[in-house]
Amino acid sequence: MATDVRTKVSLGIFIATFVYSLLVLADVAPGDTVYVPQCSVLLAVLLVGVSTLLFLEILARVTATVRSGRVVTDVARLGRQVIDATYPEPTRLPSGVSSEPIAAETTTFVVVNPRHGGGVIQAMHAEGVVSAAEQLDVTVEMVSPVGEFVPSFAPVFRLYGDVDPEEAERLLDWVALGDERTFRQDPGFAFRVLVDIAIRALSPAVNDPTTAVDAIGPIGDMLAFVGSRRLSDGAFHTKDGRLRFIYPTPTWEDFLALAVTEIRVYGHDSPSVVSAMRRMLDGLTNLTQPWRHDAIRHQRALLDRDAANAGL
Repeated sequence: MATDVRTKVSLGIFIATFVYSLLVLADVAPGDTVYVPQCSVLLAVLLVGVSTLLFLEILARVTATVRSGRVVTDVARLGRQVIDATYPEPTRLPSGVSSEPIAAETTTFVVVNPRHGGGVIQAMHAEGVVSAAEQLDVTVEMVSPVGEFVPSFAPVFRLYGDVDPEEAERLLDWVALGDERTFRQDPGFAFRVLVDIAIRALSPAVNDPTTAVDAIGPIGDMLAFVGSRRLSDGAFHTKDGRLRFIYPTPTWEDFLALAVTEIRVYGHDSPSVVSAMRRMLDGLTNLTQPWRHDAIRHQRALLDRDAANAGL
């Protein structure tokens, strides 16, 4: 809600009303004959009234925003947006080769994270890294994926080939490091948030399987969206076919495991959760290509096994 335009406008009007009222108050002349600027006072009263209405509207929106259903919907919407931006191409048959191997005998130089206290990789500019790799005439490997925490002085890049250390450090200009994960280039973050909502609802302290079921629906929708897209192999080549940049990317199996495993572990003894999970996985079979069905069947078998052990 902090990024909502209406909220920013409302806060601006609140501040403007306060400042304007102070200025009008200062214009009231002290002494035997008190001067009161009638028009200015009337405008200040009108601004206070507008501010009151905006404040009530903000309270109403805050009340609606903190409901679990609204949070789940908003997270799923952001998840679909980042999936669409990260994987813009529709799915096609897998090539079977993710990237060419990097020669083990080449010289390796490591670019470390200089940020004190470490940080999360929030985004990276692949084209910028490829361009820098061409200028350095090396192959660059990104050690950790977007969304993962990198401790201080831990490797961010590995460079294969002879390189000037000072030039290599400029690769950090193409990576954004921050204090927490964001949705910018991290499709897995939306899954992580929704899964956390579900497993918190399934904890003995909360015991709210309805909220967990409400989260499973959007999770399945995002999985179907991912399943309809061509997932990147994380390899970038130049026009001459040489591998210049490679970075770790999640596979279809990774997305499924992230979305299903923890909910299955914590909710396998809940009839409503098991039923919702089965519907979700069966639906994915109808919405994805056949070469992705083995992973779905594997997750369905694990769910059936755990549910059977719980007597369901």
